[in-house]
Amino acid sequence: MPDLLQILINIQTVLPAFMTTLKVIVGIMALFIVTGSLFELWGLAHDNHNKYMAANRRFSLAGGITGLLVGGLMLSMMSLDFIDITTRTLTGGSVTSEILAYQTTASTGTGTSLSASAQAGTNAIFMILQVVGFIAYIKFFMLLKGRYDGSGSSNQGGLGIAFGYLIGGFACWNAQWLGNVVNDDIFGFKLLGLFFN
Repeated sequence: MPDLLQILINIQTVLPAFMTTLKVIVGIMALFIVTGSLFELWGLAHDNHNKYMAANRRFSLAGGITGLLVGGLMLSMMSLDFIDITTRTLTGGSVTSEILAYQTTASTGTGTSLSASAQAGTNAIFMILQVVGFIAYIKFFMLLKGRYDGSGSSNQGGLGIAFGYLIGGFACWNAQWLGNVVNDDIFGFKLLGLFFN
C-alpha cells in the first residue's frame, strides 16, 4: 500500500496532462465568450435584434466590451501569458510562469533517498497549488464577465470577490515565492525554519 509521499509523487506525473486539459477548456470558453460578445455588440447596433433572442435579455455596450476583454485575457491563459505578466511584474521575475516550475528529476521515488522523495512530494504540492491558482484566475474572469454582461448575474459576487480570486490565484501560483517573502521579509528571521528545514 503506497504512503502519502508516493501518492504525491504519482500525482506529479498526472498534473501536466491535467493542466493541458484545463488550458484547452479555457480556450474553448474564451472563444465562446468572444463570439457571444461580438454578437452582443452586433445586437446593440441593430434595433431588430430581439427576434434572434430566446429570452428577454438586454444587450449592453459594457457587457460586450467586457466580454471581449475577458475573452481575450482568457485566451492568453492558454499559453499562460497573463500569469507570466502578473508573475514577472509582482515578483520581479523570481518565479517562473510555467506550470510544473518546481518539477525535479527525482520524481520516480523508487531507488532514491528519502530527502529526494520528500523534495519531489513537496514539489507535487506546489504543482497542485499552481493548478488551484489557475482555476482561481479563471473564476476571477468569469465573475468579472458576469458582473457586466447584462444578464442579471451580478448577484454571484461583486468586484471585491472577483479580485479576491485574482489575489488568491496569484498566491497559489507563486506559493513558494510567497512563502519566502513571508519567511524572510515580513518577520525578519526564519520563522518557518522553526518547523521546516
